Amino acid sequence: MFTKPYTTNFNSKYGSNRWIVWSYKINRSVFLYSSLEYDHWLIIENNPLIKHYCEQPLLIETVNDNNKRITSIPDMYLCYTNGSEEIVEIKYKQDLETDRVRKQLKVQKEWCKKNNLKHQLLTEEEIRKNPIYLSNLKILSKIDTSKNLKAIEKIQSKISTERRRILSIAQELDLEMELVTIIIFRLIKDNVICSNIYEINLGFNTEVWIDG
Repeated sequence: MFTKPYTTNFNSKYGSNRWIVWSYKINRSVFLYSSLEYDHWLIIENNPLIKHYCEQPLLIETVNDNNKRITSIPDMYLCYTNGSEEIVEIKYKQDLETDRVRKQLKVQKEWCKKNNLKHQLLTEEEIRKNPIYLSNLKILSKIDTSKNLKAIEKIQSKISTERRRILSIAQELDLEMELVTIIIFRLIKDNVICSNIYEINLGFNTEVWIDG
C-alpha cells in the first residue's frame, strides 16, 4: 500500500492548475497537478468504497529497446474496501495521441501487469460526465464538521427511509435553517445518509434518506 506521494515538488511536474487540498479520508494534504485531477479527487474523496488512496504514489522506471531510460509517475493509487488495488492515470483526451503519453501509459500498464494491479486510464469524458454531481462535491468539500451534537441528533431523528427535502426537515425543527443545511450537507459528505446529489443541485430541495 502506498501512503506518501513520491514527490510534492510542484516545479517538477507538467501543468499549471495546481492544487493543495485537505483530505479527511487520509488525514493529510493532497497535491494535485491539474483541474481534471482535482475533479477526480473530489469523486474518490467522497466514494465510500475507497478506503485509502495516494497521489503520485511511485516512480516507475524501465529501459526501452534502444537502451534508453523511461520513467513515469502515475497520478493515483486506490485501495478499495474489498481489498482490491488500482493504479490510475488521468489525462485530457486530446493528449492521448502524443508520443510522451503513449510511452507513459505503456510503462504503467507493463508495471501493473507485472505487479498484479489493475490499471485504469480516465479522461474528462469519464470524470466530468455528471457536472451536477461534481458541482455538489465542490460545495461539500468546503463543509466543516459540526460540533453541535444535540442538533445533529435532532436532525438525524427526522431522517428515515422516506425521501424528504431539507426544507421540509428544517421546518419541523427549532433550529436555524443554515445550521440544519450545513449539518445535513456534512452527513451527506460523510456518507451517513443518502441523497439525490447525482440528480439536482444542492439546496433546500435536496432529498435525503437512510438506506433501508
